[in-house]
Amino acid sequence: MEFVLVKFAGRRRVLVDDEGMGYNRDESGQEQVLEIPGGVHSVRLGGLHDYLPLAHDVDINQTTRDNPLVLEFSSTSCSSQPAEEI
Repeated sequence: MEFVLVKFAGRRRVLVDDEGMGYNRDESGQEQVLEIPGGVHSVRLGGLHDYLPLAHDVDINQTTRDNPLVLEFSSTSCSSQPAEEI
């Protein structure tokens, strides 16, 4: 298994090859590392498509819980408030 940290201002479901793998943040709002199978994957967020890039196509390998692959998504929303969980 490999490890990914998905950064986004709000709490969103993380989809790997269109399958839910958990959320980028826990219920208290803290970022959390997700455990996923190694290999080539398309990673995106669930909910509204109000972020860029729409997906990260990545080859995930040689990660650890302490050194995960970090993927960042930026909000395209005009609001300065983080989006609610979707």
